[in-house]
Amino acid sequence: MKSRTGEGTVRDIVDLTFDAFDKEGAGALTSWMLLTGNEDALDPIVDAVHELVDDIGEGGHEDREMHEDTLALVLMALGDALIGERLAGSLELPRHSARDMAESQLEHALERWKQDHRC
Repeated sequence: MKSRTGEGTVRDIVDLTFDAFDKEGAGALTSWMLLTGNEDALDPIVDAVHELVDDIGEGGHEDREMHEDTLALVLMALGDALIGERLAGSLELPRHSARDMAESQLEHALERWKQDHRC
């Protein structure tokens, strides 16, 4: 992961992921595919994410923590794209709250990784 080597920040990763689902429309597209019964159209996207995670993760497919962190981040970004603005408003939380929580979770994951690898 770039942030593991110091080439980017955790917030950069969070913002890129959340923006892909919100501003870039991946969240709306995902919803439309599911609503119209085109679940199979999601397979190439899901497979590409899986392949990317395997390529950058320590130990490839065996990097379970990277898979879990990716799942949490993507699901948070998707949920935020679909209902985040309305829900944050209803709960009287700042709009960026989900991004902040995702950043915090990934920061903790990165710290665990650094401890495990003595970085």
